[in-house]
Amino acid sequence: MLLKLWCIAAGAFSTASALYNAIETGSQPDLNICPLRRHQTPPNNIEIRLPPTFQLPSQIDWEPTPPFWFLGTWYFAYSNSVVYQLFQNMQWTLYPTGTYGIDGTLQDLTSEFALNKTSFVFKNYGVDTPTVINGQPVPDSYTYIPTPPLTFANNTWEVIAWGYDSDGVPYAVVYETPADGGLVGPSLDIISRSDKGPSKPTLDAIYDGINDLHNEALSAVLKIVVKLTQNGGRNGELFPSCNATCQTNAYAFGVALGTGG
Repeated sequence: MLLKLWCIAAGAFSTASALYNAIETGSQPDLNICPLRRHQTPPNNIEIRLPPTFQLPSQIDWEPTPPFWFLGTWYFAYSNSVVYQLFQNMQWTLYPTGTYGIDGTLQDLTSEFALNKTSFVFKNYGVDTPTVINGQPVPDSYTYIPTPPLTFANNTWEVIAWGYDSDGVPYAVVYETPADGGLVGPSLDIISRSDKGPSKPTLDAIYDGINDLHNEALSAVLKIVVKLTQNGGRNGELFPSCNATCQTNAYAFGVALGTGG
């Protein structure tokens, strides 16, 4: 019990103190040793749930990610998304809105190079609102709505697995529902705090765990997941931030507009 209480106190202190450091300095949240012990895969078995938007019974009781654990910058390592495959060195940065303490909303920023161009960083901005299904809030599930002119591309993203890989690096598996604009279907994304992605033993566990769910829709998406291009081209730079112009999604079309990010 004393260890558990210490873990809670230490985790709250370290994650809260790192909350803004990730945005301002590019540093990642501190490693919390207590979740590491329980959620490192391997040696522990992976825990994977069906996407809550499937509204099917899940085989496990879902343990939500620790407070603030998901904030900061992640690297997209694997995905079946044909849109994500058009880019390289894709990062995903989550940080609180001004009303985070009231409604749990997050600012959501993806940033990336085109495959053949590294002089311009595309930035796509939106706001994530915690998902509610049948009147009940769903942990680790968010409705994403980009600002105009990209509002047509809204969807829901939900964490279906999370933890630390066999090297101790945080990872997560995210399911994304089709964008309402109808441009892309569902996607399955494997993300990591390292641009190298999860370690091979952990990646194998992710694949085995999803297939063990015996869900045809999820297994079909998994079959077309590929490794995304992460070649270290943005290493050494501060993690991205989003100014007022960025929040209008002007930098999503910056090449055409002649602007930069």
